[in-house]
Amino acid sequence: MKDPKYLPPLIGDGLSHFIWHSFELDLISPRMLFPLARIGDKITIGDLDILAKRVYKNRANEKTTMEDIKIAYQKFIQMLDVLMKDEPEWVKLRGSEFSL
Repeated sequence: MKDPKYLPPLIGDGLSHFIWHSFELDLISPRMLFPLARIGDKITIGDLDILAKRVYKNRANEKTTMEDIKIAYQKFIQMLDVLMKDEPEWVKLRGSEFSL
């Protein structure tokens, strides 16, 4: 992302009045918007189209395409799923949409 100091929030309709325009980050924070969320009793994948649009708009490298961003997120999710496959809590909470 262009400016790692501020993380633009990804919010749903009707939630914007609860969140300021950005969250200040320190310099050691990762520069990736996390694609997963825990909703109720499931870990779910967010809307990758919305996420990719936000990242594309704020990308640090102008040569990065929207497709590059989506592929990178899909690979990250698959890698995380493989790494966590033996964790009982992950297996219990993992949503069915993880087979991207």
